[in-house]
Amino acid sequence: MANRLIELTARDQEIVSTLTHSVRVLTVSQVGRTWWAATASPEVNARRRLRSLEHAGLITSLSLIAHPEITLPGPVVTWQRRFPEPDASELASALARRWTEPERETHCAVATDEAAARFGGNGGRPPRESEATHDIHLSAVYLRMVQELPTRASSWIPEATLKKGQGIKVPDAMVRDGKHKTAIEFGGAYSRQKLADFHRHCQGRGLAYELW
Repeated sequence: MANRLIELTARDQEIVSTLTHSVRVLTVSQVGRTWWAATASPEVNARRRLRSLEHAGLITSLSLIAHPEITLPGPVVTWQRRFPEPDASELASALARRWTEPERETHCAVATDEAAARFGGNGGRPPRESEATHDIHLSAVYLRMVQELPTRASSWIPEATLKKGQGIKVPDAMVRDGKHKTAIEFGGAYSRQKLADFHRHCQGRGLAYELW
């Protein structure tokens, strides 16, 4: 289908900018509850507008197989330099226990290369199968921050933008509170070793972190 021009509303621009600058993927449910929460049918309205943005060449709609979105009451761990190191084995077990429902088809949207060209940022790569649950929940963390701590959310730098070194696992995102930097990581099915490596990475660079 040929791309067609549409007049982008401020809401359209926020959605596309979120996908190009902050997160890789948004579910239809996330779009609905964030941008159409005040309407009678948030998901219906979200789906309709996402279809228009897809026809305009700015997003790609797709179905991902992922665990249903879980409630995130807050970070599982908040660490700063004066705090003791979390027990990686206990933490890995706690993270694994969160996934009580099987994976299912989840309707999502990702930005296109054309959107990245127009808005800056990144686009064109949907989450891999192994990344879907993680990326959807990282988006939930970001959207919650936008609602509760918008100034902090405005400093969000996603992993795709952070500098990477050979063999170094950078955080999912970085935020600032004044001059204080905090790494943001969403813990999917993380092993004890992966959690320990992440802690050492942040500790070695003087970074506080939140593990959600």
